[in-house]
Amino acid sequence: MDSESGGLTREAGNRVSPADFKRRRRTPEFEKAAIGPKNKHSKARRDSRRANWKMTAPNFVKCQECGALMIPHRMCQSCGRYNKKVVEQKEA
Repeated sequence: MDSESGGLTREAGNRVSPADFKRRRRTPEFEKAAIGPKNKHSKARRDSRRANWKMTAPNFVKCQECGALMIPHRMCQSCGRYNKKVVEQKEA
C-alpha cells in the first residue's frame, strides 16, 4: 500500500484498500439504495399477511368446586381455589 497517496491505491490482486472502501461506502447513491425495499409488495400480499392478526375470544371453563366460569390455569375469582386447593380465603 502506498502511504504517500493516503491509502487510496489498489492493492495486489485487484482489491480495494480499506480506506478507499470506507470512502466509497459513504456515497449518496449507496445510502439511497440501502434505505427501503427493493420492490413494492402488492396490496393483496399486504392484506393476506394482516388477515391472521386478529383477536380471539377468551377461553372459559367451569370451576370444579363452585361451578363458576373461570380462565383455565388461574385461581377461581368466586371461591378462591386453584386445583382443588384453597389459595385465597373468600367470604361466602
